[in-house]
Amino acid sequence: MTASNAANDSTLVTYEMTATADTTGWSILYPNHPTPIALHVSIDADSIIMRAGPYASTARKGATVMIRGAVHVRDGRLIGTESAYYRVNSGESVVHIKLQGTRGG
Repeated sequence: MTASNAANDSTLVTYEMTATADTTGWSILYPNHPTPIALHVSIDADSIIMRAGPYASTARKGATVMIRGAVHVRDGRLIGTESAYYRVNSGESVVHIKLQGTRGG
C-alpha cells in the first residue's frame, strides 16, 4: 500500500496490508515497526471500511495516531482515502490521505 498526502500527492509511507477472507485478522505493517497493527474492518456494499489505533505514529515521532478510511477494488487495485488523527503535545491534527495498493505475491 502507498499512502500519499491528499493535498500534494507526496508519498507519506508505504506499508504491507494483510487481508483475510472475512473481517477478522486484517493488519498493517509499517517499515521499521516491530509488529503488525490490527485493522478493524467492515464491508459496506463494494467498500471496505477500516480503522486502527491509537498506536505510536511512524510519521510523527512522539505522537499517537488513529486512522479511519475506506477502500474498494478498482482495476485490480485497492483505491481509497483515509484520515489520520494525530495526538501531539499541542493538541490534535488531521492529515487526509489517498491510498493505493496492489496484491502481493
